[in-house]
Amino acid sequence: MTYRAALPLTPSPFDGVLRDGEEIVVATAARRGLVFAPIDLALVPFGLVFAGIASLFAIQAPGAMALFALPHIAIGLYLAIGRFFWDAIRRASATYAVTDRRLLIHERGRFVSVPLAEIGETTLREREDDAGTITLGRPGPAGLPSGRRGSHARRLELAAEARSFHRALGA
Repeated sequence: MTYRAALPLTPSPFDGVLRDGEEIVVATAARRGLVFAPIDLALVPFGLVFAGIASLFAIQAPGAMALFALPHIAIGLYLAIGRFFWDAIRRASATYAVTDRRLLIHERGRFVSVPLAEIGETTLREREDDAGTITLGRPGPAGLPSGRRGSHARRLELAAEARSFHRALGA
């Protein structure tokens, strides 16, 4: 097995997944750590206000009515803080590889294999640090994957050296 890794992947999570004669062309991993985006300038304050209003309701509501506010407090805290950590945990285990036959995605201990011939349209959104997001399938509203049947509509988030990985997909 020979491959050029955008990030060192030792041991490779793809060992034992490759078929006879299949070789990895390029492999990379998702960006690690907390990542902030421009949308966070709106979602963090909104989450704090949402949790704050729900907290006021919980304090002032009589008896069991206060319990109604608890899920709303949790949602507000998730929007303001928790989603950054969930996103980092989710990306921490994500690795991607393009072989001479297929795209391999390893996330949270699961493998997804997509034949290169079935990938279809791909879109690359690059960041200044050479990381980026590759969307497989036609993007839907707001740049999100469409989720239509027959479309893989999957995002490879913040892969290092996203341009070279995108090129290896045949784009």
